[in-house]
Amino acid sequence: MQLRQCRCCVAGGRSPAAEARFVRLHRRFTMKGGHLMASISAEDFCAAVYCAYAAHDALPPDPRPRIAFVAESTDQATKQLLAIVFDGVADLRWTPALAAGQPPYAAGNRLELSVVELDGQPAAWQVRLNLWYTHDVEFGCERITLNGAEVVGEGHFVQDWLPARRPVVPAYEQGAA
Repeated sequence: MQLRQCRCCVAGGRSPAAEARFVRLHRRFTMKGGHLMASISAEDFCAAVYCAYAAHDALPPDPRPRIAFVAESTDQATKQLLAIVFDGVADLRWTPALAAGQPPYAAGNRLELSVVELDGQPAAWQVRLNLWYTHDVEFGCERITLNGAEVVGEGHFVQDWLPARRPVVPAYEQGAA
């Protein structure tokens, strides 16, 4: 996780190219806590969310512009809550297809995010989540946050195995999802 201060708080200290990129990102992303802006890399997002558990109805069977849910990640004896939000969702697809309005799993069961895949960049993400290796959920979205931190970076990231390192994740705040 990176926590940066905006230009009006800290002047200079970056190369002109880095400063221009930072100003562009600063304008694009939501500011958190006054002038502070939290972000997490797409790679760390995938590693943090890999094999997390969510409620059976966390992912909707039908399209909607915002998908938000709380998942629980367990690493040995440590539990961590993750508020996951996808904004600007479009083209939601389930494979295999679901009956209209029906969640894929019965009430009381949990979903495991067995594979987490991101492709693209902020404002143009393609997301693929594999649930228990039985269903794929794919959609495009404009913005992804994890515990309030914006997912940044660009490229193709897949987490389908235990991460080599545990990513640093912002603290969970109730109501973030």
